Amino acid sequence: MWSRSLITAPLWWSVLSVVMKIVTPLWSVTMLERTLLSSTSKSLMFLILPAPPPLSCSVGIGVWQSGKPPEWDGGVPLLGYVVERKKKQSYRWMRLNFDPVKQLRFEPRRMIEGATYELRVFAVNAIGTSRPSPPCQPFVPLDPPGEPTGLAVEDVSDESVTLRWKMPEQVGVTGLLGYHVEYQVDGGDEWKEACPGLVAHTNMCVSGLPTGAHVIFRVCAVNAAGPGPHGSLFQPVTVRQVVERPRVLLPRYLRQGLIRKVGETVNIVIPFQGKPTPCVLWEKDEQPLDSSAVSVRNGESDSILYIRHCERAHSGLYSLTLRLEQLTDRATIDLRVVERPSPPRAVTVEEVWSSNVSLSWQPPIDDGNAELAGYTVQKADSKSMVSLGQKGICPPDNIYFISTKSPDDLS
Repeated sequence: MWSRSLITAPLWWSVLSVVMKIVTPLWSVTMLERTLLSSTSKSLMFLILPAPPPLSCSVGIGVWQSGKPPEWDGGVPLLGYVVERKKKQSYRWMRLNFDPVKQLRFEPRRMIEGATYELRVFAVNAIGTSRPSPPCQPFVPLDPPGEPTGLAVEDVSDESVTLRWKMPEQVGVTGLLGYHVEYQVDGGDEWKEACPGLVAHTNMCVSGLPTGAHVIFRVCAVNAAGPGPHGSLFQPVTVRQVVERPRVLLPRYLRQGLIRKVGETVNIVIPFQGKPTPCVLWEKDEQPLDSSAVSVRNGESDSILYIRHCERAHSGLYSLTLRLEQLTDRATIDLRVVERPSPPRAVTVEEVWSSNVSLSWQPPIDDGNAELAGYTVQKADSKSMVSLGQKGICPPDNIYFISTKSPDDLS
């Protein structure tokens, strides 16, 4: 340290004594010169190395920054700072900049995301480099997230706009903290926050917008490294209620009618479209629906007709009508509640020959509310009453009881 002083005493000085004292941040050296006639004294100021700079590191980003320079600069202006880094498990420090940086901020590059690093900083002046600062707290470098994709308008009303978007392809090792949604009235310069804080989901309803205004929206993802680039709509959105024609989305299985047995449950869900939500009206056989016999629940996008235990009286044509101002749409469902038919009437033996019998009968009074598929003929021995099935040979001298059944298409 003494050999690098900027001021040196002349050789003809006779140094008799040296008195040293520390005056922050300089070393003061008093030299006494004695000759035969008189004695004089001169003070020499020696420049020393600066103190280590204070260090603060933004954890999760890996940016060195300091709010003030070192406590002393060594007597000359600082030339800048040198930053070194190392992995937490390593003992080898790597210098990141060969030319000192003058700012009190430095952002390292080419670090491995997810690895743990430490930083330390040196102050540099004309004399040399200071001692290193204490290492910062270990940190994991993170990259900001990517741009949200697929930003689109899902719904518009007179005072609100509903947005939806997709997660960015790059989110970082720690995941996303949320999304920041902003909007700007077309022609203005100020971006306003759609809501305080971050949005956790990939959709949001921005309310409180002026009716008729043209608004631009943008969304950015945020993780531990900070916000990423914004994703914006290609054109402004007009804040105005859009009237969408009502439409009944009748399921395919209901278009040919619905058949249920007596005692079963009927649960019909019919979705529909329309903005704003249209008025829903149910009718049966062109008459208002009896709420005591049938339950109806109407939602914003569907209507449900429910019968706990259906009976024959519930059969009929059920009509669903949507009304929105002067626009209407209508769908009809044919509900048939069926049961087993009544027995055939007037069973008669018309002719008997050999082992054959000719029978005739009349259709049943009640067909069970379904088209008859045919008849089943059974026979049984008169003594044992054991059924012999639909086919067989009739032995002579025996009397047979023949019964008929007429099943419907469901039995």
